[in-house]
Amino acid sequence: MFAISCLYLFFWFTVSFLVISFQRDSSTNAAILISTWLLLTIILPAAVNNYIISRYPIPEALATVVDQREGYHEKWDMDKKLTMDKFYAHYPQFRKYGFPEKQSSWLWYYAMQQLGDDDAKEHTAQMRNKLWQRDRASGLIAVFLPTLHAQHQLNTIARSGLSNHLRFQDNTALFHEKMRLYFYPRIFEDAAVNDQDWDAFGVEHYEEEVRIDWITILLPSIAVILIFVFWAGINYRKKSVVAL
Repeated sequence: MFAISCLYLFFWFTVSFLVISFQRDSSTNAAILISTWLLLTIILPAAVNNYIISRYPIPEALATVVDQREGYHEKWDMDKKLTMDKFYAHYPQFRKYGFPEKQSSWLWYYAMQQLGDDDAKEHTAQMRNKLWQRDRASGLIAVFLPTLHAQHQLNTIARSGLSNHLRFQDNTALFHEKMRLYFYPRIFEDAAVNDQDWDAFGVEHYEEEVRIDWITILLPSIAVILIFVFWAGINYRKKSVVAL
């Protein structure tokens, strides 16, 4: 974080150095610097955001919710056997519990819930694929914009970026599946709640290792800084030649 912050500050020093190298009056330099700051911190990031949103639209977000809710609610009006057959196709290890004889049972209830998720599976996969595409596109564009690059890298180090959120969701799905496979047999067998050792369950946390790729972090900013310094050096050299 210290390296990224120093490079970011040094980038703005080189921007100032480049603008001054054109040797115009102070008011013109101030106007150029303010315009450059607005362009790099507000206008271009907003333009990039709009481009990514339009390039990778996610209509599947709403479709996923609709599919999940409709997939669950329509099961109330369907033949229970159809619901249970699909549930056992997903979890064949639970087929031994057979067909629920009661009008309402936990077995049937959780089968309906699971099939709601299964009905939304296709749109969920499409939505997540679009989100990964957005993350990759924003990272690629950020390479050429030091302001976005600094933000993107700091988010990655802080584990608060879009990719981190998607990996957290994957881990959460695995956690939920582990809980299902543990509790489903006990629920379906009407096990007594008091017989469960609830103290054995603690709060679980998601931990993600931060991998520092120094080339990805430093090279884009250093390259832009060197280009600006070289450009400014050429300007000063031209002015010196003219003065002579």
